[in-house]
Amino acid sequence: MAIERKRWDALSILNLARGFQESRILLTAAERDVFSRLSEKAKSATDFAREVPTNERAMTKLLDALTAMDLLTKRRGVYSTTRSGRSVKTSSLRDSQPSGRPARAR
Repeated sequence: MAIERKRWDALSILNLARGFQESRILLTAAERDVFSRLSEKAKSATDFAREVPTNERAMTKLLDALTAMDLLTKRRGVYSTTRSGRSVKTSSLRDSQPSGRPARAR
């Protein structure tokens, strides 16, 4: 039985890249505990960057990307979670990441 190979075109390659970008954005948000922190109180990127602490420009890009994904809203420079964003459990995202460590021998 022959295995059919996937035929790649420009659109399928672009969709693959976008899928990776969105998953990386989500995992970075989990690492920074974005959803839990913003469910407690809406914040500006400046305030968030000080709290984490991280680079303000990088935090703005992350929060804007999450806004484009409809997981956050931004009003007058202040971010808050959307209904979809409130449903994200940061601990679940963090726990689902591979540890990068080799498995122990038993």
